Parts: sequence; C-alpha cells; structure tokens
Amino acid sequence: MKSYFDAINAADYRQAWELGGKNIQGGPYESLEKSFEGTANESVTINSVNGETVEVELDATQTDGTHRHFAGTYTVRDGAIVAADIHSQ
Repeated sequence: MKSYFDAINAADYRQAWELGGKNIQGGPYESLEKSFEGTANESVTINSVNGETVEVELDATQTDGTHRHFAGTYTVRDGAIVAADIHSQ
C-alpha cells in the first residue's frame, strides 16, 4: 500500500493505477488522475491491519496549502489494493 501512495505523491498515476487504483476508482484511468487534481501530497496513517483489511487515515495537502481528511479501509491482496471504503472527514 505504501507503493500506491508513493506513486500518487510522485504524480505517477499510471503506477498507482496498476497498484490498485483500477480496482477502487470505479471508472477509467483518467478518473483516477483527475481525482488527484489540486492535491500536492497524500499522507497516510495506518491505524490497524487485520488480515487483508487496512484501516487508515489520510491527510491530503492541497496545492493551495489547505488539507482534506479521509478515513476508512483498504483491502490489500498480494500487494495490490483490491477494494476501498474511504470517506471524507
């Protein structure tokens, strides 16, 4: 999962897509790329891991310096994100 966020922070959305973005975005590749418009950095805090379920908090620093906060779970299988339940805080 760290590789997914590393790819997002490097603006390597194609790599993020391959690491699970395609499984959680609910649309074409371009929708993943567009979803991070205006985001300068994604910081993830892993709160717990229970089997394949990873509970996280996300702090998305925007390009204007503001922050957006999210929380929820990712399901990770064989190193790739296969599902997500993430909500704005």
